[in-house]
Amino acid sequence: MAEGNETSPEPQEASRPKQEETPLIYGEVRKRIYKRLGLKGLLGLSVLTVLASIWWNWEKVQKQPVVSDLVRLLSRKPLPKADPQRFSIAMTHLENDIGGENERLISEALKEFEGIQIIKLDRALTLEGTIPEAEESAGHEQARKYLQATGADILLWGTVLHHDGKSLPKLYWTTARDVKRDRVWGRYQLGSESFELPSLFWEDLGKLLQLLALTQHAEFEDQRGHYIADQLGPFINKVRNLLQDSAMRPGWSVAARAATRHLLADALTLVGRQKGENAPLEEAVAAYRTTLGERTRQRVPLEWAETQTNLGVALAVLGEREAGTARLKEAVATYRAALEEWTRQRVPLDWAATQHNLGNALAVLGEREAGTARLEEAVAAYRAALEERTRQRVPLEWAATQHNLGIALWRLGEREAGTARLEEAVVAYRAALEERTRQRVPLEWAATQHNLGGALGMLGEREAGTARLEEAVAAYRAALEERTRQRVPLEWAVTQNNLGIVLSVLGEREAGTARLEEAVAAYRAALEERTRQRVPLEWARTQHNLGTALWRLGEREAGTARLEEAVAAYRAALEEWTRQRVPLDWALTQNNLGIALSVLGEREAGTARLEEAVAAYRAALKERTRQRVPLDWAATQNNLGNALAELGEREAGTARLEEAVAAYRAALEEWTRQRVPLDWARTQNNLGNALAVLGEREAGTARLEEAVAAFRAALEEWTRQRVPLDWARTQSNLGIALWRLGEREAGTARLEEAVAAYRAALEERTRQRVPLDWAATQNNLGNALVVLGEREIGTARLEEAVAAYRAALEERTRQRVPLEWAGTQSNLGNALRLLGERETGTARLKEAVVAYRAALEEGTRQRVPLEWAATQNNLGNALRLLGEREAGTARLEEAVAAFRAALEVRTRQRMPREWAETRKELKAVLQILGQRTENRRAAVQARPVPPRRASDPASGQ
Repeated sequence: MAEGNETSPEPQEASRPKQEETPLIYGEVRKRIYKRLGLKGLLGLSVLTVLASIWWNWEKVQKQPVVSDLVRLLSRKPLPKADPQRFSIAMTHLENDIGGENERLISEALKEFEGIQIIKLDRALTLEGTIPEAEESAGHEQARKYLQATGADILLWGTVLHHDGKSLPKLYWTTARDVKRDRVWGRYQLGSESFELPSLFWEDLGKLLQLLALTQHAEFEDQRGHYIADQLGPFINKVRNLLQDSAMRPGWSVAARAATRHLLADALTLVGRQKGENAPLEEAVAAYRTTLGERTRQRVPLEWAETQTNLGVALAVLGEREAGTARLKEAVATYRAALEEWTRQRVPLDWAATQHNLGNALAVLGEREAGTARLEEAVAAYRAALEERTRQRVPLEWAATQHNLGIALWRLGEREAGTARLEEAVVAYRAALEERTRQRVPLEWAATQHNLGGALGMLGEREAGTARLEEAVAAYRAALEERTRQRVPLEWAVTQNNLGIVLSVLGEREAGTARLEEAVAAYRAALEERTRQRVPLEWARTQHNLGTALWRLGEREAGTARLEEAVAAYRAALEEWTRQRVPLDWALTQNNLGIALSVLGEREAGTARLEEAVAAYRAALKERTRQRVPLDWAATQNNLGNALAELGEREAGTARLEEAVAAYRAALEEWTRQRVPLDWARTQNNLGNALAVLGEREAGTARLEEAVAAFRAALEEWTRQRVPLDWARTQSNLGIALWRLGEREAGTARLEEAVAAYRAALEERTRQRVPLDWAATQNNLGNALVVLGEREIGTARLEEAVAAYRAALEERTRQRVPLEWAGTQSNLGNALRLLGERETGTARLKEAVVAYRAALEEGTRQRVPLEWAATQNNLGNALRLLGEREAGTARLEEAVAAFRAALEVRTRQRMPREWAETRKELKAVLQILGQRTENRRAAVQARPVPPRRASDPASGQ
């Protein structure tokens, strides 16, 4: 023991230096850190020391009160995010839930409802306080914060009550939206053996989900008039998923599912309307029809009527987009069925709403039918609706019906001769805009602006000025501020189409092509959304309108490219606008196709295009009758007259010209100056043209005098200020008639008037603006100057004429307009021949011969027999004059050939006056030839025989 006592202190002594070594080392470390890093280094070392100590003693540290709360907060899982495509229920930990047993059972039961999403929150809501109501209010407030953070629709939270060894969950329902409900909590006893949730739980959940769907639907209804289609997708998917898995579940009765399905169909209809898609509408129709199997008329007559009405809306929208009328007729039938229960006495506002919708379907049907009966029914339905839909009671609904009444009146106004219905339509639209403001209902405001533009545009077409048309352009452009392609593609396309129409009409009345180019751009923009597959009839309408703008541009351009495009556009339109489907639209397109073909025919040598045009016009008149559409009938009669007149100019007789005069005079029976002053002036001008050509072919001057009167009448409305190019055209045509009269009269007064008229026309018909029309007027000015020059002693007028013809040939080229080029070459030859007659040399006469022969290269006998004969006759005259001045007979022989060629067409039966004239000239040439032949023979006979010289070999003989 002693030995042990002596040795035991040694290890104690040995351990002391080791205990003191740690602070020494730590101190050394501190010194070195301070030396190298300063105070910051010492601070870092202290922090590391503390953290190391906490880590070493963590079991004791984490039990401290503040630390334990912090640990719990930091270790919680983050809040999950709800699926926006399904209704979602978030669930917190339940208070007093030992081991989370009740929470687990409830969440497992909820997972069986696949139509909803269950998300667990690693959170608990604790009711603290002494006032129960305040506790619950605070709990719901905290729950709503969780709902906002997660995006869930319902939060399920609460506590578990324990008594006598049993547990009973007391659960609270907090909703993301403020819904009106009887209960916000419930005690739900789980099955003792099955652990299933009681029926009461499922009934409460079902009611809550139905209320949420209804509330969200009501929120969308409150945004009516705004574009909300892009917001409806998640809602539609939520309700669709809910319906898919709610059948046979507690809380989901037949009536509840029918009501929820009805909400889904309403949302689908709205998406289909605003996005321009048919698939949502088809789904809506199917949903409404399923609902009608649950909402029967016998069981719930008013709800049945509501579903019938909404089914009608979806069918009507589909019907508007389809080529046929079956859907529209179904819509009319469903509305009329609804009105059997939704009577004015029982539900006056619902009755009015259905009358309104019935009017909509009837109006669209009326647009597609030839008569006006459906449109009149539509007007009656709208006016009935307004008896209950007053501005004081339901201002926006009143505005909607005013708007749609305007549409029906506008459509009726299209088909009537006067402007009364159109004026009523404008009044209705402007009334609607008093309540339909851009701030309140931007899309509906845009729709009314669009339709106001339509009525103003049509009024502008029937009035002389451009004020209404400018108002229409402003209305359409206002509409496009809200009707964007991204938001409502089909409505955007409709407005682009109609803007194009008004710009096209403005372009017709203005001198340049800027408005017409804008119109073409608008139509082509519209066709990007108005496809044949999606909306065949509207596609056809825009193709038709594009054709019209292209035709107008083609009229003002030298080539035929725009006109060919116009013909292609019209023929495309006729693929969908058939006579059976839309007879009046078919007739309109036939009419306008005829116009484009006529203009092409004028620029081509043959008559094939003109014959096609006549056929198109006559086809149009089969539907465009005077009784049905008097103004349109008159328009087609006018256009038919144009084609017949052009054909008549190229034929030898007068039958086509007489038909043309008859067509123009028929048109003037409806196109009166009071009703449509500009169209009346147009027809007067065209009538003057036909009369002038007839007058050229007749011996007297009566037809020419009638032509002058018609042109002067036209100029009373076609003023330079109002329609400068049309005014110039009529001045030019007046010049032609005066020139023809002047040719037949002794003095020069008419000819001077003709020259003045042509020069007036050239003030607007400039080479830059309308090169071919400028060239035509230069040509005609040359004609008048030639006749004046013939009657005057000097050559000044004839020199002016030559200058005018040569100017015309700068634009009237052989490649561009071969027949017109040939005509001007022939006229140039006339002027040069007359100048050559007055000059001693032969230079001018030789130029004349060259011009005539050039003319005959295009103005062939097959193509234009009368003009060919006239040119042959004039060529003969020039050759005769040359032959008289030259020694030989070659030119005279050529002259004889030319005159004889002319007489092949200028027969005594067909053209007695011209035949006699050419016969006389031929006889004169033959006499000259005869004299020269006789003189040559006499000269040969009188020549003396020379005496033979002695050296002549013959003398020896």
